Amino acid sequence: PGGRPAQDNGVFANLKAGDYVVAVLDGAACEVTSNIIRLQNPPEILLTATHTNATCKRANGSIHAEASGGSGPLEFVLNPGNRVQTAQDFTNLPPGAYTLVAREQGNTSCFKQIDLTILDEGGINPMPVNADRQPCFGQANGRISVVAIGGTPPLKYQLGAGQAKALGAFDSLAAGTYEIRIFDDAGCD
Repeated sequence: PGGRPAQDNGVFANLKAGDYVVAVLDGAACEVTSNIIRLQNPPEILLTATHTNATCKRANGSIHAEASGGSGPLEFVLNPGNRVQTAQDFTNLPPGAYTLVAREQGNTSCFKQIDLTILDEGGINPMPVNADRQPCFGQANGRISVVAIGGTPPLKYQLGAGQAKALGAFDSLAAGTYEIRIFDDAGCD
């Protein structure tokens, strides 16, 4: 009484949470009513996540998701990339900003999301390069020195294709452009 109009079948869709009584009428207007039927909302989806930062500007970060609630099995979506999976772990992630979503499988309208940032840890950070110019034209008496911090000790410094060494000082250089590679014990450069 006072509810929805009568219908020809016993399937009632799109009902909100609440208490309902179903009335059945036959052709002679005889009515039978049900006991109270209580529809409850599914539990709210709860989502937490932990992450491991990437190192050396590599795609070796990860996100571990924990979720509960909803009315059925949950799946996870990680963006960017729209990676959808039921497993809780996303691996091989480069540094960057991510949105993690937990949702009921196949249901895009019931979800919870959080934003995470995977940083680049352990990278090597060179300080300003100090270059001493040649006091005399045409002589190989220039000097470059560089110092870096971070990374996994010990750091090594390599001028061009030369031998790597522990100090970032390079002497007896002719005028020109030089490339110095700095790398650490973990192979980061």
